[in-house]
Amino acid sequence: TSYAASPDGKKAVLQSLSYSSGRRGGGLRTVWIREKYRSTRLWQIGAEPVPVESKPSEEYFGTEYPLPETAAQPYFALEFEV
Repeated sequence: TSYAASPDGKKAVLQSLSYSSGRRGGGLRTVWIREKYRSTRLWQIGAEPVPVESKPSEEYFGTEYPLPETAAQPYFALEFEV
């Protein structure tokens, strides 16, 4: 997993690549980060980007981004914008 933000903090991208195989590689995923962004889009290979809703984390200080079940493929990216 790799996270990078613009110098002014207004845009960021998180890229994730799962090396697990079989049934364990799929399922529901949630991404947590400290910052809260106004808009978030999920990018996947061969698909148009889709918006992702955010919610405050109940266990940690920060924001959770629950991903749709379609994000079960091994690679995805989240694009964040203030």
